[in-house]
Amino acid sequence: MQERREDGPLNGLWEFPGGKIEPNETNIDAVIREIHEEVELIITQKNNNIKFFKLFPYDYGDKKILLNVFTIQNMDETEKGKWFTLSFNNSNNQEIFKIIPKANIVVIEELLIHLIKTI
Repeated sequence: MQERREDGPLNGLWEFPGGKIEPNETNIDAVIREIHEEVELIITQKNNNIKFFKLFPYDYGDKKILLNVFTIQNMDETEKGKWFTLSFNNSNNQEIFKIIPKANIVVIEELLIHLIKTI
């Protein structure tokens, strides 16, 4: 995740890299571009096994967003981002949940459920 730096209610929170899909850009092209722009990692579909996970609509009250969530394997660490360790025991995640946007909490909870089912 990277720390958001902008005016607004999400400033200072840690979030997954991502952003708007540009015209004539596929979802996967947007994932690759956004990760490069935000955490300076170069990933490819071939080397990183990028897979669509799920759509997550979220209503912030003043705006609605639709998150296209992907899973990516074999990602390196970066100095521009930060890795967080999450647990299947939800009580261990409460400190992290205080510093990330609410929309990301929903994504994390769904990913943990998905991982439990695939183990």
